[in-house]
Amino acid sequence: MKSLLNRLSVSKKIIGLVALALILMVGVALYSYLRIHSTNDEIADLTEVINPLTDRICSIETRALEEEVRFERILRLYHMSPIDKARISRERASYEEYDAKIKAELEAGILLDNRGLVQARLKEDAIELARLDYLLRNVAREHENYHRQGTAMLDALERGDYKTLATEEALQKEEDDFNLAMTQTLEKVEELNERQSTISARHEAGVVTLAAENLAFTIAAFLCGVLLASIITMRMVRPLRQLRDGARAVEAGDLEVDVPVETNDEVGMLTSSFNNMVSELKAKEQIKQTFGKYLDPRIVESLLRDGGNTSGERQVMTVFFSDVKGFSAISESLTPAGLVNVMNQYFTLATEPITRYHGVVDKFIGDAVMAFWGPPFTGEKDHARLACLAALEQFSKLEELRRMMPELTGMRKNLPDINIRVGLSTGDLVVGNIGSNSLRSFTVMGDTVNTASRLEGANKEYGTRILMSEETYLMVKDVAETREIDLIRVLGKSNPVHIFELLGMQGAVPDQVLELKDEFEKGVRAYQQQDWERAQVNFEKCLSGNPFDQPSKLFLERVHTLRQAPPPKDWDGVWHLTKK
Repeated sequence: MKSLLNRLSVSKKIIGLVALALILMVGVALYSYLRIHSTNDEIADLTEVINPLTDRICSIETRALEEEVRFERILRLYHMSPIDKARISRERASYEEYDAKIKAELEAGILLDNRGLVQARLKEDAIELARLDYLLRNVAREHENYHRQGTAMLDALERGDYKTLATEEALQKEEDDFNLAMTQTLEKVEELNERQSTISARHEAGVVTLAAENLAFTIAAFLCGVLLASIITMRMVRPLRQLRDGARAVEAGDLEVDVPVETNDEVGMLTSSFNNMVSELKAKEQIKQTFGKYLDPRIVESLLRDGGNTSGERQVMTVFFSDVKGFSAISESLTPAGLVNVMNQYFTLATEPITRYHGVVDKFIGDAVMAFWGPPFTGEKDHARLACLAALEQFSKLEELRRMMPELTGMRKNLPDINIRVGLSTGDLVVGNIGSNSLRSFTVMGDTVNTASRLEGANKEYGTRILMSEETYLMVKDVAETREIDLIRVLGKSNPVHIFELLGMQGAVPDQVLELKDEFEKGVRAYQQQDWERAQVNFEKCLSGNPFDQPSKLFLERVHTLRQAPPPKDWDGVWHLTKK
């Protein structure tokens, strides 16, 4: 070999070396192309199915919620008197239309999945798509069961056959099974999206390795021919540097990067793949921000810090419940779109004070808002005061909402009056990450939650806006103005509860309101001592100062009733609430 090399001229050695370098470079380029092409095929197999299928599943979930709203509306119509059969017929037709739309979406999703299954190039893709097919068909079955159960209930109501009417528990079970099937399907789609991301990451890592190999061969070729190597290097390094700068920008959090594609070679393909990857990252970041609205950032931080293993612990906390007054009538007076606009804006405004005063929005229950304050999100002594501040600010937000009603509803006349009731309760709670192995929620549990909910409802009985438990009162009595309303026994509890109305924070309540408060509390004490004459005088004084004071009217009515039918001498003054 050495003698052969010695006999070759310099030009032939250079030509041979350059030819060898070119062969190696062509081989590497071909190898790079095949690898990139193969990986692109893997990505394409999933992308052509998963992205449109994800849209369909989201559409199914939306239509299912709309179908549920229609069903609830029909149930309410059956409980109205007189029964409007024509309206029920229209609502049932709409209800059946949603069922047909969901079935059509499911059929289209199954066909799309089956087409992807037939075209899959990889065995792993075929297996995952086959599993997804099973989950989609399971969703179809569960929805059929749920719809059949709901239809049976509506048919029974139509016949007036209440004995054979399906129970709410049976319908709830079918609804839970359908929701579980939807959750499993969404999780499988998410797994396929993650698989797609993994393939893209592997593709990127492989391209980086190939770039290093190309660079090494380029350097070797440079030693054989400066001119040829310079040309190749200039053409290869510039787009690679642009790609590197783009990667650094993405690493720094800039997802607006768009690296120009200047060539049709492997580097150009890599640049296109990089741009596609950045687009996917941008889309996923938007999804992340969207779903971040469903959970308080402080809870997310706590879950991430503890690895999702936030176990339950006992804390003294304050729970907040608010509810829209007359929501059923409001919902019936608005179009579905108008109702959604109003409720979305209401929830936006209602949660602002809660967040500003360091509360945690636990959940939305229909038109109700549940929130809580306490360690570790607030101090041990301050949570009741912060809850009171948030509750009071809720009503100033209502004024803002009322000004927006024409724009939200598209109505200029007969606008519904939006008002709320609030219940506050302080006590021992279990707080933590609670739920099943597959689905959990960071929430609070305990009798204090039930009490807050009952107090919210008790506002309806007394005509008040904000009622609080005695424990809440004891924590805020030095900073807030309150008046004692009653000693009650709420539904589901055996022990009586002293309840207080929150009038405002100290220094912000007019003197005439405070005078009425003092007179009212004198009347309550006389009432509890069965001194009906003195109680009547006190409550009548309250009404002379404020004819619209509903608690005074209520107690005056009670005094008249109890005078005619006096309670036992050992009566403890406790009033029993029979409604939630």
